[in-house]
Amino acid sequence: MILLYSFTKNISFKLVSIDDAKFIIDIRSDKNLSKYLSPTTQSLYDQKKWIEEYKKREHNKKEFYFIIKIKNNISLGTIRIYNIFDDIFTWGSWILIKDSPNYAALESALTLYSFAFDKMKFIKSTFDVKKENIKVIKIHKKLGAKITNEDNENVYFEFNLQDFEYIKKKFIKFIK
Repeated sequence: MILLYSFTKNISFKLVSIDDAKFIIDIRSDKNLSKYLSPTTQSLYDQKKWIEEYKKREHNKKEFYFIIKIKNNISLGTIRIYNIFDDIFTWGSWILIKDSPNYAALESALTLYSFAFDKMKFIKSTFDVKKENIKVIKIHKKLGAKITNEDNENVYFEFNLQDFEYIKKKFIKFIK
């Protein structure tokens, strides 16, 4: 199943496929871009095997891994929903290529929330961000995510359906 999901003016999501393995390796191999993400294999074979296993989880609606695209079908990055439990999810694996348009981070977060809350009918998201990842923490705060905890390494957030309904109004200029 290949899904193109769009919510904002410029960004759409396509479910990851085996054909995306090289792109994922390339973007996640960039040490500056991926320094806050868990390490991934550099092997094309291993990445394809990982995607094959992921596709089983996707089929069972246990995980959704997207390629972030802009209108001219250029791949900008990845974003993933995982740790789905009832109507709560975690999201991460959020990475954008260098020189992504200024709107890409905000619009990809809005699109992810639309997919999760509007399409999948989840009611809450929980996630963590490395403390050094100041730009991403700033985006989450801008979107209204609430800090629920902190430790030496991470800031823990929560964002729910009501928060999303509010930001849809706040960021209406980015929405179709």
